[in-house]
Amino acid sequence: MGFDMTKICSTLIKLLAPAIILLGCLCLSAADPVKTDTPAASSETCTKPDDVNARKLSDEELDVLLANMEKELGTIKSLKTAFIQEKHLSIFSDVIKAKGLCLFKAPDLVRFEINEPFHSVFIAQHKKVAKYELLRDKWQKLDIPGRDRILMVTKQIAAWLQGKFRDQNGIYNISATVGQDTIVILTPKDKRFRENISAIELTLAENKKHISSVNLLEPGGDFTIMKFFDQQRDIELSDEIFDTSGSTPTKIEPGRTNTDSPVDDGSKSPSADGDSK
Repeated sequence: MGFDMTKICSTLIKLLAPAIILLGCLCLSAADPVKTDTPAASSETCTKPDDVNARKLSDEELDVLLANMEKELGTIKSLKTAFIQEKHLSIFSDVIKAKGLCLFKAPDLVRFEINEPFHSVFIAQHKKVAKYELLRDKWQKLDIPGRDRILMVTKQIAAWLQGKFRDQNGIYNISATVGQDTIVILTPKDKRFRENISAIELTLAENKKHISSVNLLEPGGDFTIMKFFDQQRDIELSDEIFDTSGSTPTKIEPGRTNTDSPVDDGSKSPSADGDSK
């Protein structure tokens, strides 16, 4: 009997999605408080191999870059962005793909929603978390183990969205390269963390006003990339869409959720070549 690759890929996405959506940081749940006695691999190896003109920023240049990002993103009140997620596994020739939506409201409300190839919602609301999955046209609220660790991860994500990379110095070695793109590279200090995620690459948009993609690099060569587009910043987001108390997630109505024009951050939908169809 032949393998149904569609079913296999769908199952893999469901298994991998929570960790992928949380940007790989759930690896921290397997580690003790960060120990830095084992030197991390050089982050220079994370530079895109096809970008021959990329160079590593000096410490002074890196400090200026991070300071500018904190200034630009530190005042963010809310964010709504679509994303395409691609999981590249060496055991499959096909890329495992998913589409969704990410919403953030300062200081600590986060919602990740996958719409294709299945429908799943994860919400972090202050000190509460909830996960929902649509099964046979009915929403089911799922139990989530390790809530404290997940809240720690979402706090980390909220810090990244606000440009607070230097707050992560205890967990990562931070570096950056400039070439075709400007890429901030987070290399885990903890050895056990690096056994799962060797580095996290955050590619900045050309205008440096937001993160355009996140790439999670694994030691064996597999990687997961999330590409963000159609970003709307400082729009009115209702607290209801971050509510974790209900048996079903609050539906996000199509279209914009505010009456004012969103800030133009230069983001746009990927070209047809970058679509996840």
